[in-house]
Amino acid sequence: MKLIRPFYSFCFNWLVKNKEFERQEDRQELHRLLSAVLLTALLMWSYAFNAFFCIPSPLLVKIGFAGATLHILSPLVFKFTSSIKMTTYFFIAIGFIFQFSHAFFTGGFLSNTIIWFSILPLIAAIILGKTALIFWSIIAILNVALLYFLNDYTVDIISQVGKVWAQLNIAIGYILVNFVLMFMFIFFKDWNNKILYQKNESIKRLLRIVSHDIANPLMIILGKSSILKKGLKKENDEESILKLQRHCESIEKSSQIIKEILDHTRSLDIIDTGNKSLDITEVPLNEIIENSLFVFKEKLENKNLTVHYDFKENQNVYLNSVAISIKNQVFNNLFSNSIKFMDPGGVIQLKVTETEEYILVTYRDSGVGMREEIVKNIFRTDFKTTELGVNGEQGTGFGMPILYSTLLEIGATVEVESYLKEEYPEEHGTVFNLKFFK
Repeated sequence: MKLIRPFYSFCFNWLVKNKEFERQEDRQELHRLLSAVLLTALLMWSYAFNAFFCIPSPLLVKIGFAGATLHILSPLVFKFTSSIKMTTYFFIAIGFIFQFSHAFFTGGFLSNTIIWFSILPLIAAIILGKTALIFWSIIAILNVALLYFLNDYTVDIISQVGKVWAQLNIAIGYILVNFVLMFMFIFFKDWNNKILYQKNESIKRLLRIVSHDIANPLMIILGKSSILKKGLKKENDEESILKLQRHCESIEKSSQIIKEILDHTRSLDIIDTGNKSLDITEVPLNEIIENSLFVFKEKLENKNLTVHYDFKENQNVYLNSVAISIKNQVFNNLFSNSIKFMDPGGVIQLKVTETEEYILVTYRDSGVGMREEIVKNIFRTDFKTTELGVNGEQGTGFGMPILYSTLLEIGATVEVESYLKEEYPEEHGTVFNLKFFK
């Protein structure tokens, strides 16, 4: 295996060099094709030497060695045409031609060589699918029928040693080929299932991000729209008009946030397909906090919550991240959770510690705190961590897993500490330590 794997990798990488695959399945098909060629190559050469030593027919010997050579070189068809189908049909056709010729000189319809006619359609099916299976099964049946009708013209000139040799090819080769073909089938089936599962999880994640992140700006739009409707019905003085303008600005800004979230979600889908990488840039921390304060302005005011953050001190602090992700999927999630689990008059504090290697943002709230079991599993999607807020607010349970996966993608880390109100009446709340590496 130590020798086979590097050789196989070299062959595959050489074949795909400077080639682009339109479908994910194309790469898998090429893997199956190359595996099938290498698997059956030894049998082809064994039958060619069987003809050379044990069958007195110069024509069959020429067909045997020519077929074995073309068979092992058949991947070159893909190198020059980029067509997996053409390459597969070429190498399967070579197998049929040689096995038909070998059967013709070793008993015709009664030759044990014709058993290989049943394997060739299976190889085609595993590489290309059911259409290839149907096509080459028809070819196999026609070959068998042709040998039957030519039975009076066929000969059996193989020596006794040659018959034993050919029987060994079947006894060992047929079992080996069947085993490897079924192994390949199961392997690629599991591979496809894994890809489908990952794609399904990716779609779920995108849906969670969209549904979770647009909820807050959407509520702003709905609230401001309602106020606008009421305001338009009244006699508008200059002060009322200014208020309406501010509401319109809030609607515009919230709409822009939703648009950015949707655009970012589409880009995440492209990243998941492997066509694009994350666009990590330096994002001003002040800009991130300003966004959260805008989104949660009314909720903070309704609960009389105070946010302690020094914009002047942190004006030169930049985090390596993706702007939309860090705003909506990280800090907005932190603010949303804090507001939900804080009593009126509570405080949110943000402190920045900077070193040569990283920037540590310590986010602390004076909420009711979390149980140890919740803290341990807060970033898991398969564990129910959502609880009702202090005023009965409901959550989705997706916020913290989204936060964690977003930080993981940009190479940042997060640690959580929490102190229950009933256990720490003076120092209760939750602390998130977010570490962003430079």
